[in-house]
Amino acid sequence: EINRDVSNLAIMAYDRVYNQHPLIIVDSMAASGISSIRILKDCKNVKKIYINDINPIAVDLINKNLSLNGIYNHPAHIEVSRKEANYLFSEIAQNSYSSSNNRPQKPNVISIDPFGTPNLYIDGAFKAIQ
Repeated sequence: EINRDVSNLAIMAYDRVYNQHPLIIVDSMAASGISSIRILKDCKNVKKIYINDINPIAVDLINKNLSLNGIYNHPAHIEVSRKEANYLFSEIAQNSYSSSNNRPQKPNVISIDPFGTPNLYIDGAFKAIQ
């Protein structure tokens, strides 16, 4: 829980100090989605959030937890997916330049929380982020 508290405080501090636009967040290995739910409840400037996990059981839990917490009524666009993290990063990087208004829509914040080393995901995350 302390990790989630610190992560949320860091996101909110970044938003207040540096950010000039609504946040786009990627939770690439969301497990049950609790971190994303806390971000959506604590931070009011979220435009879009990708909540992803490769495990189908985790994706079911994400959807249940969003429903139980009444998050589907949140003004942010919520995209739940079951993809490998690097595939998701590549997809976001590619799609960010094909938006209708020709303005990049890259994420401001990317969470990488693997069971092992994050080294496998750093390159893809840097390509996807602003």
